[in-house]
Amino acid sequence: MKKKNFLLIIGNGFDLDLGLRTKYKDFIDSNIYDEYTKRIQERYSFKMNYDIESDEEINIFSYFKSVLKIQNWIDLEMEIGNLATRKYLDIDPETGTPIRALMKSSSAMMDSFNALRECLNKYISHVDIPWGRRSYASELLNIIASESRDNVQIVNFNYTYLKDYTGIDIKVPIHHIHGTITSGPETNIILGVQDDIEVDKSYSYVIKSHSPYYHSSRIIDLLENADEVIFFGHSLGETDYPYFSEFFQSQCKRIPPELRKKIRIFTFDESSRLDILYQLRIMNNKQTRMFFENADFALYRTKDKMDDKEIQIYFSELKRDLSV
Repeated sequence: MKKKNFLLIIGNGFDLDLGLRTKYKDFIDSNIYDEYTKRIQERYSFKMNYDIESDEEINIFSYFKSVLKIQNWIDLEMEIGNLATRKYLDIDPETGTPIRALMKSSSAMMDSFNALRECLNKYISHVDIPWGRRSYASELLNIIASESRDNVQIVNFNYTYLKDYTGIDIKVPIHHIHGTITSGPETNIILGVQDDIEVDKSYSYVIKSHSPYYHSSRIIDLLENADEVIFFGHSLGETDYPYFSEFFQSQCKRIPPELRKKIRIFTFDESSRLDILYQLRIMNNKQTRMFFENADFALYRTKDKMDDKEIQIYFSELKRDLSV
């Protein structure tokens, strides 16, 4: 019997399940973030009362703080996109008519963005690790990665090193999509927007693929070659659509039962379950029913062990399949 290929894809919900305070809200509420906010303000003397619609230069640290204060939550990469795609009223030099032009970046804005990356690196490097905490994340990782296997791979969208934060000696390949935390101020973490976001050339530094640390992730090949794909804590949100849309669309086609991929998604609660299903609906051109018909699919909620029975059954199946 041919060995199955397994692919584990990890998002921030994985780190949260481990008990790490890695939400963007926790980051922006931290003393480290406040320290950088003050440092950037002193370095560039940005206007304290800025107009987000017209000011080319603002203290992005203060801006993100204000967004969080209003909403009580924030998607940092989406807000970076909102800043970089702003338009202002300009005059067309050829026709003399008013036009809406994309905002241009200054060197101060680029320096602030790189300071944001450094700040995030420092914050995550100092996150407390709740050793001894039992979690589905560590249980799954121990099942799938504690032994050397040539048919298992991990794709990690987080900046954390799994071994450092779980104590598990990882013996399978890990692909870090967005870089990793480093010691010192220099960091290779990738933060920003995808290629399809329209920005002025001067803002191209916020495009993830333009980062000097960006490299091919091979994630499309890994998804295609996998027989079983496990998502844990990944929202499948629009900032990562390019990685997954083609994969999920391909699962809506009529597929012989023996060729269907096994897809399992671990998420937090009922709200996030519905969010994921909505993202799948968007990626599948509203063909969610066809996806359910043609894929071996299940979605588990980890909050308060609400799907614990189903999760433990799946873990038993996973152990059995990995032992083949």
